[in-house]
Amino acid sequence: MRSVLGFVVIAGLLILGAGCADPEEESASCIPGETQQCYCTDGSAGAQECEEDRTFGTCVCDSNGSSGDAGGDVGGDAGECTPDCSGLECGEDPVCGESCGECEGSEVCDSGQCVCTPDCSGLECGEDPVCGESCGECDGINVCDSGQCVEADSHATWKLDGEVVHSATSATVTEPSYNVSQDTASTSVGSYVYEDNQLSITRVLVLIYDVSERDEISIDCDSPGSTSDLSTTMPVGASGDMPIEWHGEQFSRNNCTNSVDEGEDEAVKWDFEFTEITSETLVGDFSIEILGAGPREGSTLEVFGQFDDELEEE
Repeated sequence: MRSVLGFVVIAGLLILGAGCADPEEESASCIPGETQQCYCTDGSAGAQECEEDRTFGTCVCDSNGSSGDAGGDVGGDAGECTPDCSGLECGEDPVCGESCGECEGSEVCDSGQCVCTPDCSGLECGEDPVCGESCGECDGINVCDSGQCVEADSHATWKLDGEVVHSATSATVTEPSYNVSQDTASTSVGSYVYEDNQLSITRVLVLIYDVSERDEISIDCDSPGSTSDLSTTMPVGASGDMPIEWHGEQFSRNNCTNSVDEGEDEAVKWDFEFTEITSETLVGDFSIEILGAGPREGSTLEVFGQFDDELEEE
C-alpha cells in the first residue's frame, strides 16, 4: 500500500512539473516550416521561416532590401531604416518616407525642391512681391515707377533719318548743379558705356547763364550773360544703331548764334523752351536738327527731349 501511494505522488509531481514550462520559451517557439512577415533594414517587408529549433530564422528580403535578423519575437520587429535625401530639399525621402525638410516663406515643395512662383499680376517692371524676381524692364525713355513703365522726367532721343538710334533717361554725365560763383546752372541727359576699354558717352548738355534771381524763363539774347549753350555728343564706340560716320562727333551751339561754316554740318534747329529756371530747379525741353556734311552728307540727325532736375550747389 505504501509503495502504491509513493508511485501516485511521484506521478503527480511529474504531471505538475510538465504543466509549469517557461512561458517565455513557449511564446518564442514556433512550428517548424511556419512563415511570418518581417521587416528589412530598408523598411520593406520580407519573410522568415520557423526552423527545427522552433525559432524563426533570418528575415529574407527582395533584391532591393538586405537581409536582417527579425529577432526572437513572433510578431517580428521592424528593422532600422536609413532615409536617403540625396538631392532633395523638401518632401519625403523615397526610402523611409521621412521628411527631407520644409520650405520657407512663399516657397512650395515641387518634386523635392523648394520653388517660388512669382506673381507679376498688374506689373510691367520691377520685382514681383512674392519671390523678388524681375517682372520686366522698361525701354526707351521710360523708367519703372511702382511697377509701371512711365516716361522719365529727364530724357533724350537720338533719331537718324527718322529711325531711333539711341535713347537715355538719366543725368549720368554732368550731374544737375548750380555754380554759385558764376551764377550758371547745368544739367545733362545721357548715358555712357565702356567699350574696348574706352568710355563712350552719348549725351545732351544744357548750360544756362545768369540763373540767380531770374524773373523770366525766356532767354534774352540781347542781355549779356543771359545766353545758354546746348550741345550733343555722339558715342566714341558702337552704341545702339548709330552709324560709324557719326561716332565721336560733338555739336555745340549757343542758343543766340547759329552760324555755320562752309562744309560743316548744318544745325537747322537748335531750340530751347524753358518752363522754370532758378538756382534750385531747371525745367524745360530741347530740340536739335543737324544736316550732315562730308561723310554724313544726306543724313539728318534729330535730338530731342526734356529735363526736369533739382540743382545741387557746387
